[in-house]
Amino acid sequence: CAYWKKKSADPAVPIEVYGSAPSVHATETKRVYYYIGRVRSDKLRALTQEEGFRSFSMDLSLFTIFSTLLFAYLYRISGSSRLVIGTPSHNRPTPTFKKTIGLFIELFPLGISISPGATFRDLAKTITPEAHDFLRNALPGASSAVPGNAYSAVLNFINASFSDFCGMPMHSTWVHPGHGDRGHALRLQVHDFDMSGSFQLHFDCSCEVFDHSLREKAVGHFMKLVDGLLVNPDGPIDDVLLLSDIEHSVMVDRYNETDIPLPEDQTVIDLLKQQFSEAPDRAAMTEKGRTMTRREMDLSSDRLARYLQKRGVQKEMMVGVCMERSPELVVALIGILKAGAAFVPIDSSFPEGRISYIMDDCRAPIVLTQKSLESRLPKEKADIICLDSISNKLADDLPPLKGAGTDSRSLAYVIYTSGSTGQPKGVMIEHG
Repeated sequence: CAYWKKKSADPAVPIEVYGSAPSVHATETKRVYYYIGRVRSDKLRALTQEEGFRSFSMDLSLFTIFSTLLFAYLYRISGSSRLVIGTPSHNRPTPTFKKTIGLFIELFPLGISISPGATFRDLAKTITPEAHDFLRNALPGASSAVPGNAYSAVLNFINASFSDFCGMPMHSTWVHPGHGDRGHALRLQVHDFDMSGSFQLHFDCSCEVFDHSLREKAVGHFMKLVDGLLVNPDGPIDDVLLLSDIEHSVMVDRYNETDIPLPEDQTVIDLLKQQFSEAPDRAAMTEKGRTMTRREMDLSSDRLARYLQKRGVQKEMMVGVCMERSPELVVALIGILKAGAAFVPIDSSFPEGRISYIMDDCRAPIVLTQKSLESRLPKEKADIICLDSISNKLADDLPPLKGAGTDSRSLAYVIYTSGSTGQPKGVMIEHG
């Protein structure tokens, strides 16, 4: 138990698949059956002889390969690089016990981290030692240290098969009860009970996470990774295109059809003011349980705009912005535009030399930031204003907001190129 207590010392966060996870009480599942075919199955068995995938036995090597595929799949559909799945230990430790009728299974966690750019072979090499430790420590009665709902996905690789029954041919059918353990989004069962030579995949999908359409798509995404592995085991996992041609067309073509007719003489601020006035109490932004309404965003950005005008900001003057993603960042951008100025985004993760170059090049007299990022900015190049330090100065009793005089041809922001072919260059974007 000491091994599993150590493993559970840093509790894993259940993985969100396709952006959601089942509740801790959800048990209803639907099973999707998929036969991967003799050709693919033979190629997977041949892969067990290759460096990185080869282990102590054919079955353990196949377990490593299917673990690699499931981890790669979860990594791609969740965006998480630290992953933990549950996998069962079939606890019949003695020859006599192996003859005992009954279900003796315990689930244990198997966890790994995937590095950016990792290949299938890299991932298999990471899993192999973890799988060996798993087998050494997955002893009867040891799993109680780890709660079953600590992981969202389960891999059950079964190497059992069934021969004729007293000389009579038989065919096995795995009856699915329509339910699974609570909190599990996906349970992948792999077997070839009837020794057909083709692995059968059973995807038990939580009904809370997978609707009918997503269940079918999910299997397709998984099989894209299977084929990616078989075509090039040394290919980066990130490079495998999971979408079908139809899904790709919908995502790239239909979802990008966002062009709408807009009056050519309006500014970004004109359009925002229209939204603010139409439904002032509707949520404009929500972050970590905190909601800002359109009215609040309008008033907050007005206060900042008045403050900036009082500090001398004028039409088309550039104002730098170096802030973390937050509601305050959005308010800062709108406030700058309301003041008639143009914003210049400065990423706080940039090297100091790049930040210094951008500030020199755009000559913004003011840079808005936060106290936590102030040290990243050279104070001699601009007036550095920490918005979280001046909240008491953004009052309603400042002079009324003056008309900025901007139109669709006025400068709205300046975005700097990567500078991969030389120095970064500022691209000037108008309101239109």
